[in-house]
Amino acid sequence: MYNYFNKFPDKGGYFEKYGGNYSPDELKLPLEEIANAYLSIRNTPEFINET
Repeated sequence: MYNYFNKFPDKGGYFEKYGGNYSPDELKLPLEEIANAYLSIRNTPEFINET
């Protein structure tokens, strides 16, 4: 599972043929900030070991 999350989601927010983001314009920036925060912590031991 660890290798899966290193590969996905891709830069477009997709999990292979699934995923993506259909949201109102007002939410695009906040959702991008959340995605960037996730990408910055997803490989840290603290995040991986969180229960």
